[in-house]
Amino acid sequence: MDMDAIYKKLSLEELLRDYTEQSGAWYWIGMAYWERYDFLNAAKWLEKTMNDSGEHGWQGKATLNLGVIYWKFIDRKQEALRLFESIPSFALAKLNAGLMYFRGEGTYPDAEKGLRLVEEAIVVIVNAQGNDEYFSANECFWISEIFYESGKREKAKEYLRKTISRCKTAYESDRELKTMAENNLRHMGG
Repeated sequence: MDMDAIYKKLSLEELLRDYTEQSGAWYWIGMAYWERYDFLNAAKWLEKTMNDSGEHGWQGKATLNLGVIYWKFIDRKQEALRLFESIPSFALAKLNAGLMYFRGEGTYPDAEKGLRLVEEAIVVIVNAQGNDEYFSANECFWISEIFYESGKREKAKEYLRKTISRCKTAYESDRELKTMAENNLRHMGG
């Protein structure tokens, strides 16, 4: 039997059994399940990492990614929002919480709070990284929507342009998103 066949038969836990007492391994097991679109198992391993009391530095990343899984993939929006708010120093958590408040996901809609959180996240990311390249096309699109709804049309146009430039034409969802962004940009005269 070749090594590929052996690896296919082994579970992720078996492959990493020598590292199962280390939160970093738990985190990466969770992320490997995410890559397989097995969000329930991903959540299980990220929860284990997040709840570990050791001083290893993986809790924040696990909390952020667990929040994304709860929000976008397994419909536990209130828990996702609670997780994002539990790590306010993570700019992407602040951005996600802002989007959730703005859209009323997991809470009542609060456009003012959503806008404030999104703007704070953008400032943190731009100051720390010199840009906001960490935002995906989808995140840029929702940021543009928030700016548009709050009357900040130039910022909305800026993020629509970023949406368009970050779309990958190989993906059907990105082609649809790009078309929506282009239509919104045309509608705004930009």
